[in-house]
Amino acid sequence: MARFLRGAWYVAAWAEEVTRALLPRTLLDEPVLLFRKQDGSVAVLADSCPHRFAPLHMGKLIGDTVECGYHGLCFDAAGHCVANPHGNHVVPSRANVRAYPVIERHSLVWIWMGEAERADPELVPDLAYLTASGRRTVTGGMTMAAHYEILTDNLMDPSHARFLHSKYLDNDGDVTLKTTQEGGTVYARQWLPDRKAPGFFAGCLPDDPEKVDMWIEFIWQAPALLHNSTGVTCVGEPRSEGIEQIGTHLLTPETELSTHYFYANSRSFRLDDASMDDRVRQWFHDAFVLEDKVMAEAIQRRMKNATDLLKMDPVLLSIDAASVRVRRHLAGLIEAEMALPAQASPL
Repeated sequence: MARFLRGAWYVAAWAEEVTRALLPRTLLDEPVLLFRKQDGSVAVLADSCPHRFAPLHMGKLIGDTVECGYHGLCFDAAGHCVANPHGNHVVPSRANVRAYPVIERHSLVWIWMGEAERADPELVPDLAYLTASGRRTVTGGMTMAAHYEILTDNLMDPSHARFLHSKYLDNDGDVTLKTTQEGGTVYARQWLPDRKAPGFFAGCLPDDPEKVDMWIEFIWQAPALLHNSTGVTCVGEPRSEGIEQIGTHLLTPETELSTHYFYANSRSFRLDDASMDDRVRQWFHDAFVLEDKVMAEAIQRRMKNATDLLKMDPVLLSIDAASVRVRRHLAGLIEAEMALPAQASPL
């Protein structure tokens, strides 16, 4: 059985993906079905009829009820069977499907895959910047044929960018990050003073200075929420006086060997510039789809069905400090969760 941290909130979809059409998706090896009720709220059910295990997404949505496309059993948004069109129409007592706790917040639909009694809304990550008025956010997503921690390794290791993403980034030497951990959050930070403004930031500061101070900050939280703040400010000025873009990376395991990758870029400058949106989307396609995805899937093929990189005894470099710390912390959370009695969680 695949080892996932279940007592946690995962992204199930971007909010705009969930409509009145039945949306099937596999999360943590479990087939689920998402749809919007008539009042606009989101419901998530197990995507399997308890009668013959037909996928419920092959049926239809009638009001707030899902009708199985095989024999017509109907299930409400809480997972209760409310209609049996056969025989004496009595509904068997066991004719129910699991309904998952779900929260829609800041343009994302979050699902709790563990015990419903432990689904604490206060644990939903605060990503308010995704919809903040002073930000322009561009979103995207894809599924990749690789274990989610392979992509976590990639995101917590910016040193790969000068090689894999050289089309977009200047090859200006080693990237040395300071790695720290505060509770369950891992940080990797760098401050780059007095340098030419790179990429998206060129020409975006007032008066277009020749040199800027630049920061790079990567932040990881369990089970697989990552965001990176990158920005520039005039030389000698604090970060608060500069401009910034936040990259958001939300990884939800589909299966043990595949991952749903939801990503966004939220910038604090050129908010009404459609050409900047196009540049961001091109970056998503070139860097994430054509480069990161291709490399992650190639790594997974070399690892075959293995998912624990550290158990394969890899050669470790100084650039691996953050990703190794993340892997070890997550492994500890999973071990702790597996050791706890029912209705408990280490988070």
